[in-house]
Amino acid sequence: MSESTNKEFYDLLNSVTSTETFSLTLTDSKEYTFKQLTTSHLKDLIKTVVDSPLTQVVFNNTISRIMKESLVSEGVDASSFNVIDRLLFTLETRIKSISSSITLTNESATEVVDLQSVKQKLVDSLQSNSTLFADSSTSNEQVQVTFGVPIIRIETQLNDELYKNASLEVQNQEELRKILGETFINEIAKSIKTIKVQDKELDLSSVTFKSRLKTVESLPASLINAVISYIEQYRKVVDDSLLVKAEVSVPIDGSLFSLR
Repeated sequence: MSESTNKEFYDLLNSVTSTETFSLTLTDSKEYTFKQLTTSHLKDLIKTVVDSPLTQVVFNNTISRIMKESLVSEGVDASSFNVIDRLLFTLETRIKSISSSITLTNESATEVVDLQSVKQKLVDSLQSNSTLFADSSTSNEQVQVTFGVPIIRIETQLNDELYKNASLEVQNQEELRKILGETFINEIAKSIKTIKVQDKELDLSSVTFKSRLKTVESLPASLINAVISYIEQYRKVVDDSLLVKAEVSVPIDGSLFSLR
């Protein structure tokens, strides 16, 4: 085949692949269209299996990029989706591009799991706890803090600024404590959206993550406690949705795409 014929073939292949799509309703109750995974995407996801279990930086960045590249709906910025939207996409793209069943094992049992049922359980939980996944606020006499489910853009900002070149390997307990402490405050910072002091308001999406972190660390602990409680509550709802049986949960990492 000549180069021109090859090009025609590849163009035809790309056009056919781009028609393999699926629709997905996200947390804003709107339906979006995404292309199915390519083999290149699948390779990138499987490579993240060796990612740090504490932060999942590589996996999160990879699946966020794939979600953006797969989005067909026009006029939409995928980085404005939140991390629950990305979770819904992760499950659905695994179902549509590979299969809806996955075999999970632990020390005592092997379980064949229907991912469609897991995803529906998550959707039902989101609907029945809709107020929990909406933005909320807390305040004292002078400061008001607004917080909610982190958006992908902010998480990517965190990963690029703080985790990209950082060593996340744990050699001893002191390093583990340090990483856990930093991860804890970073999760809080990701969730806080605006801070209002008297009549002055700061939109944290307008600053670097390092500036965001510095600002959040200056807040009164009493306000942060409300944010921590919020994070714990919405994460419990999500974790419970992914729990198949005692000690067996659907993994949201690279192994989700390597297990069959």
